[in-house]
Amino acid sequence: YWNDGLGWLPIGAGSYKFASEFNGNGHTLHNLVIHRPSVGFVGLFSYSELAYFHDFKLRADITASDNSGGIVGHSWQTRFENLSLDVVFVVDNGGIDCEVNICASEQVGGVVGSSDESHFENIIVKAQITGNTMPGVYGELGGLAGTMASGEVNEVSIYGEITGSERVGA
Repeated sequence: YWNDGLGWLPIGAGSYKFASEFNGNGHTLHNLVIHRPSVGFVGLFSYSELAYFHDFKLRADITASDNSGGIVGHSWQTRFENLSLDVVFVVDNGGIDCEVNICASEQVGGVVGSSDESHFENIIVKAQITGNTMPGVYGELGGLAGTMASGEVNEVSIYGEITGSERVGA
């Protein structure tokens, strides 16, 4: 690991959203490592708004908390197109005991943690996502997105293993 063991620092933040085009020109981003237990809105980028991600492959190993995904933690009106992802994601709430404390829902996905009005097209996701397996802690885990509040999905293939307590799906 680098960066004191935390790995990649996601681009952007709540007040500094990525609002542009990220064209991978067919290249592969190998070995993206992020190890930020209990930190939310994690991915290659933290937040995207009116953005366009396309034409690249990503191989990532991520440990983080809620609203996190391989490419973006949270997207709003963002387009994802012609992507291939191989993501291993472990949800880690930083040692909080969810039997005693209230734990937030996880909202973790292979591409994006939480998505609002976004478009997904021609995407292949190989995902191994491990969330909290404690009953009563909403996982909201998915190969594409943890949650989607409207949007469009076309020609998407997801395979792998997603493990959590509740609200787990493709």
